[in-house]
Amino acid sequence: MCFCATGSFAASGVLVVAGAATLAVAESEELMLALLPIFFAVQQAIEGWQWLVPHPSAQSAILGKLYLFFAFVFWPVYIPWMVHSVESDKHRRGILRWFIAIGLMLSLVLLGFLILKPVDVVLHPLGIFYSIDVPPLWELLAWYVLATCGSMLVSSRKGIRWLGFVTFLAVIMALAISLGSYVSVWCFFSALLSLFVYFVVDKKVGT
Repeated sequence: MCFCATGSFAASGVLVVAGAATLAVAESEELMLALLPIFFAVQQAIEGWQWLVPHPSAQSAILGKLYLFFAFVFWPVYIPWMVHSVESDKHRRGILRWFIAIGLMLSLVLLGFLILKPVDVVLHPLGIFYSIDVPPLWELLAWYVLATCGSMLVSSRKGIRWLGFVTFLAVIMALAISLGSYVSVWCFFSALLSLFVYFVVDKKVGT
């Protein structure tokens, strides 16, 4: 969502540092949680390069596909799986398997669109507009929010529940700021929120 390449690369750098610090204090079973800022750093770096290449161009299309791979395919599976990996409550782990299944089915559907549909990338004052024909948009968005934010809200760890709640608020804010560049805006907000993971892992936020 950053307004320039410098902003995206700066965000990526901060996330790498935060991710390294988080990995340093994480326990072995918290590896997926601790890696969250690192993966967001990669996604932000991809968007940084997007600002620098010509539009339209083959480079822009490839970077657009890579960025949307994270947004469409990676996150709907990774986030519920991550929450499941640190969950100690047997009952909640069972519930979270359903969220993983939802995320997996959604990511497969979106992967199909990503493979078959062209991606048009337009630079926008409020972010980057990734245009791809993905119907029915609102139904898929609802399932996406359920798989990601919903799975975090199921967690028995207070810090992860707070992260899920604030991420859901970021959904609403991103829609309010710009519907066209919604994916870019929400991923940027989510990337910044992933900095909070350090405090969750370091037990500075209640478990």
